[in-house]
Amino acid sequence: YIVPCRSHGVPVDRQVFINPTTSPEAWLVCNTTAGGWIVVAFGLYDAGAEFLRERLTPSDLLRPDPKEELACLQVDVNGVGHAAPFTDAGWDVEVQYMNYQVLAVVPMLRLDNCRRIAIFGASGVWNPTGTLEKRPSVVGRGEHGVGWVLEVSLLCSVDVLVWTDGPVSISTDSGQRVSMEDSAASLAVVPMLKGTSRLLITV
Repeated sequence: YIVPCRSHGVPVDRQVFINPTTSPEAWLVCNTTAGGWIVVAFGLYDAGAEFLRERLTPSDLLRPDPKEELACLQVDVNGVGHAAPFTDAGWDVEVQYMNYQVLAVVPMLRLDNCRRIAIFGASGVWNPTGTLEKRPSVVGRGEHGVGWVLEVSLLCSVDVLVWTDGPVSISTDSGQRVSMEDSAASLAVVPMLKGTSRLLITV
């Protein structure tokens, strides 16, 4: 499955005039998708066995609302990766020469004041946010006011990476149920079908 971006990838603004083959740092190239952003850190400077480092910050992203809360996923196509809130402190990356590291960034959804959740898109692909047809949204409360209902639109049937900052239970309208029981923040995989689905999130 070919995962689309919305435009051509471009360097972050502060690196536009950097020659990545002569600067001993990771080169950050960013693109937008329907679900968020995808950023690739390239190692194009020959530093031998040394790591090339850089820090991605929210200000590096072209976004309409600079106040929205973000989450970042360090993509691992052979696993679930690592995710956390993406704050002004930034996200450190390190790569070696002729290698790369992929980050996916999405807006977080806040369920009142008790929980935050981020939907990254498909697991097992380099551009998970590109599998989202549009940004997920909170559309209301569950039956009898229990839980929250999220609407998620996908371009294909996939296992979706979901991050939350505390324990929740996730039920899909196709009958799947995933329990994220860790008291700390965690990342889980939720099977979902192509098209628009609804998730019931209970705390």
